[in-house]
Amino acid sequence: MIRNSRWSSRGQRRQRDFGRPRSKKIHEYTREDAIKMRRKVFLILALLAVGYIFYLFFYSDYFKISQINFNGQIEGFKTEETTAKAYEIMSNNRSWPFSAQNYFTIKISQLEEELNQTNALASFKVAKKFPRSLEIVVEERLGRLLWVSSEQTFVLEADGLISGSIAPEEAAKASLPVIYDLSNTFVTTGETRVNDKQLALIMEVWLNLKNYDLPQIELDYFKVDSLQANYVKIVTKKGFELHVNYLASLDSQINKLKKSLASGKIDLNNINYINLRIENQVIYK
Repeated sequence: MIRNSRWSSRGQRRQRDFGRPRSKKIHEYTREDAIKMRRKVFLILALLAVGYIFYLFFYSDYFKISQINFNGQIEGFKTEETTAKAYEIMSNNRSWPFSAQNYFTIKISQLEEELNQTNALASFKVAKKFPRSLEIVVEERLGRLLWVSSEQTFVLEADGLISGSIAPEEAAKASLPVIYDLSNTFVTTGETRVNDKQLALIMEVWLNLKNYDLPQIELDYFKVDSLQANYVKIVTKKGFELHVNYLASLDSQINKLKKSLASGKIDLNNINYINLRIENQVIYK
């Protein structure tokens, strides 16, 4: 009976233990903690990796513009001045909070536009070169002239509009046609226009005079007596002038001169001017 009682009580205990929730063992707690710890470590490493990549791409020197290369050259152009101006523009156009000279955030179109505004004689095209360089293509501005009035030099566009002023030392470097306005017309930048027909004649002479093979005649600069005049004065490197107008073709006027020179009637070493404006006549002094 004692034996049966022992087994009976043990069986009852087993039944009672089966319905009671068991506590977690030590190794189960350790495994969950390890998983949580690994997740935290992975998250920290991921954040560090993202932070490093962000720093590398946007703040490190590896993608910082540190070299500017120029392609093309024009007379009197100084790369040092344009390089300094490019860095100044980049600094002023900083995309906060990023670096002003970062390869990925630099504003190329704005840099190109502002560079072109700073130079009246050259035009610029800017491109990025991976990972930290810029290439600037330099070209001479076409269709521009220099207009001198009241001892000031201005930039004259091909459409006849005075677009801005230019320093004398910069103008001296330019290989552009120079026109002296003898009437000293008051110039307002962005508003003053010159005579379109005068301008067209000047450009035709500038582009074509050398093709006429005129002996001892090399173009130096131009003069206009006023904006209303129908003629222009071509000043040669020998100092004498050729007077031509836009009422007749340039060809007809230059051909008259060639015939007179061929006949030996004009000594180019002892004249002040040759007037070709009168039909069928060559007048010189």
